[in-house]
Formats: sequence, structure tokens, C-alpha cells
Amino acid sequence: MEIKKQDALALREDVGAPSWTLSIMPPSGEGRGVKDCGIIHNSSFSEKNFRGYLTPWDDLVPFQTTRVNCTYGVPDGVERGGHAHQIVHELCVVMMGSMTVVVEDHTGSKEMKISSPTEGAYIAPGTWITLKDFAPATCLLILCSGDFDPAEVIRTRAAFDAHMAFYIRGEVPPPYARTMAVVPSSIPNLPPPPPPSAVEDEFIQVNTPLLCHNEKKYVLECVETGWISSEGAFVQRFEKEMASYCGRRYAVAVTNGTAALDIAVDALGIGAGDEVIMPTFTIISCITQIARCGAIPVVVDCDDSFNMDVSQIEALITPRTKAIMAVHIYHFPCDMHAIVALAKKHNLHVIEDAAELIGASCRGRKVGSFGDVSTMSFYPNKHVTTGEGGMVLTDDEKLYRRIAERRNLCFEPPRRFVHVCARQSNLTAAADHDAPLIQTPNQNCP
Repeated sequence: MEIKKQDALALREDVGAPSWTLSIMPPSGEGRGVKDCGIIHNSSFSEKNFRGYLTPWDDLVPFQTTRVNCTYGVPDGVERGGHAHQIVHELCVVMMGSMTVVVEDHTGSKEMKISSPTEGAYIAPGTWITLKDFAPATCLLILCSGDFDPAEVIRTRAAFDAHMAFYIRGEVPPPYARTMAVVPSSIPNLPPPPPPSAVEDEFIQVNTPLLCHNEKKYVLECVETGWISSEGAFVQRFEKEMASYCGRRYAVAVTNGTAALDIAVDALGIGAGDEVIMPTFTIISCITQIARCGAIPVVVDCDDSFNMDVSQIEALITPRTKAIMAVHIYHFPCDMHAIVALAKKHNLHVIEDAAELIGASCRGRKVGSFGDVSTMSFYPNKHVTTGEGGMVLTDDEKLYRRIAERRNLCFEPPRRFVHVCARQSNLTAAADHDAPLIQTPNQNCP
């Protein structure tokens, strides 16, 4: 089936905003199954004073778009997809390159090859999706309807075939019911979570932790073996694997991201009268230890990426400047290469707060690998969560020892018992030991 532009425009209608997930039904039916999938044809235009082409999709997307994903860098011969949606509608558009969308259900299959920003492959719910034949350098934009809910996705072919069996028998599958993203726990004596109230169901969450790997298995291992403190094996494994992932020599797990920043500032010897250049737009945790030790925060306004404007830093450096604190905000990394170059030029320390961008890269180098000390947070709204937790990373052995001492009350002389206890427990380290790190590509550094 091919949906022409005039057909899509004529069919557009708003339904029950803001909870709706579909605004256009393809002409052949109810927007479900292979029969309703097809290629939507669009057109591009440019101005007389040529500045490139524009392909407007806002009038043609056959549903209310609430999420947009981007896929690129797919290796030759690799297929993506391998799942089905029960209620989510999708539209695939290639920004560059070409690829093929294959949809299947109990009635058969359909292939949709798209090779231009003016072609969109509409995927109706109730179909098994395979994305294949990616040409080199293909960049694929996937527009989606509805909220992300892992329970809405059918992830195995066996489960999908069982779902299709209802239709083959002339029956209707059980209706999909919205769930929370966290997989319910079956730990003995733990009551099940209460069903969401009407108010909760309407509430737009900042994020929902996705716990669907081996968290329960590892936490139970800690409980059953009695290794629940910071001396357990999961803490050391977590430190070693995070250091390896970021390309660092040392990592020290702590109780949270705030403790990580406190320890980093103290370990660098920043004290009364020193100045630390930092962004205006950041969490209060970045400034508390600077103020507590008597140092002076010198703030830099943000640029369009919400990160500190690197072009303003050098003018603020004085003989009292001791460090630059770079904080990665939202989805964009700071221009760390420029910041590190400035720090080397003026013999300054770099504190890198990577709490909000674990897994991202800047010009091919992992965020968390740039600072003399780099810090992370594993709070539930971060890319990797342990419930509560943090990490301090460095390549300097002497600095590593100072960090490790401050995590553990500074038992050794000459500075004894001068810092808080900030040891991460084996239980929390186990809670996310095997979760895959989210690799977010650089979108800020040139």
C-alpha cells in the first residue's frame, strides 16, 4: 500500500489529545497489521536563493508523534528491529543512505525499501519488525507514537507467534494494559507495587528506571552470602569495569554523585582563596564543596548546548584560579578538548562532572575520561543507575590514593578522620552490575 500526500492530509484528525496515540488511520483499515503498512511519499523544496532542501513531514506523519529516535552507524550486514509493538505506530525516514523495512504478521509479510528523505515507511502496530540492508553511512530517523513502556514491546518471535495465534483461531488477543517500566520484583515478602492511580497515570515522569537485567539475581546473591557492605566483590568489579569502559586507570565507587564531587575537590587540594571556574547552569552539588572549603566559584554562562561557553573561560582565569569544572548537561557533552587545552596552557586542574552523560563520547573519546578527576552519579534518573551511587575516576596514582582515602574516613596519617564516609555498598553496586551502558554519540563537539 502506498499513501499519497493528499490522502494523508485529507485523513488527518485530532483524537482525544493529549492521551491519543494515533491521528491518521490509513485508508485500508484500522491502522493495524501488515495490510496497513506502506510507504508515504513526500516532496522537498528549496528557495530561489538555494540554501539546501526542506522536506516537511509534520502534515504527513500518520499519528501523533511523541518520541523520535535516530539510528546510524549500523555495520554492514547487521539487522535491527527484531520486535513488535502492540499499540505504538512508527514512521521510518532515511536522512541519508538507504535501508529496507520488513513487516510480518499472520497474513504474510511486506518489504518497504526507502532511500530518500521524501520516503517514509509506515509501520502499523501488530507487526514483527526487521530493519535490514543498511547502506554505508545510512542515518535513519524513527518517529514514534505514545509513551515508552517495555511491556508494550513483544521482544521474542515465539511470543509474537503466540500473539498471532489468537487471530489465526479467529479470536482477539488480551488487550494491552499500560504498566510501569520497572520489572516487578519477586523477592519473598516484598509486596507488589500498588496499581497506578488516575493521577499517577496522567503524570508525565521525568524518567522511569528500566530494571530488566540481572539486578534481582545479584542483589539476592549479596543477601544470601552476607556480603552487603562496601567490601563485597560487586563494588570492585563495578569500579574495574567502569574504569575500563571509560579508558581510565582508576575508579572509586562512592555513595552518590554529590559525594564524588566533594571528594574530587578535596583530593585536588582546593582550599580557601582558590577560584574554580564553573557553569552557571548546573546542580547545587557542584558548588557546595567549593564554598565549604572556602574557595570561590567563578561562573560562566551557558551556550546554545546548555553547557558552559568555552569562549568565555580564558578571560576569567586569574592567578588564584585552581581548576575548571566542566559539567555535561542533558544530551550534549562540553567541548572537553578546548577545556583541557586551556587548563594545560594555564596549569589548571580539570574536574569533569559526567553525571548526566554516562556513555557519551566527544570526538570518539568517552565522557568521563577527560578530567584530572571525573565524577559520575548513578541516581535513578541517570543513564546507569544503582539506586544511589557515584564514581570518581582518574589516571593519576597519587590522586587515586587521595580519593580512596577520603572515601573511607582518611584512616591513614597525616590527615586522619577528616572526611565523611562515602563507601558504596555491595548491594547497590550489584543492582546494576550487568546493565548495558547507553552509548550516546557526540552532538556538541566539532
